[in-house]
Amino acid sequence: MEKIIIETDKDINNCFTVRQGDRYSDKLTYDEMLGLISVLTMPKERPCLRWMRTEEEWRLWFSCITQAKNQRTKDEI
Repeated sequence: MEKIIIETDKDINNCFTVRQGDRYSDKLTYDEMLGLISVLTMPKERPCLRWMRTEEEWRLWFSCITQAKNQRTKDEI
């Protein structure tokens, strides 16, 4: 990964420039700068996307966890 440089714009209050290699994005707000830094540092394989689930997927996941916990408790008795 190339070095990322964050600069503050002295002429325009609260603006940022983000540089990486020969590419840059300027006149960014604070939130835009943070979002860009997040994207630039994110790995190609993004396991965090698996944190998003539908209601049904959450129910199934929680059911599996509960069953495993109950099974472990039974095995310890």
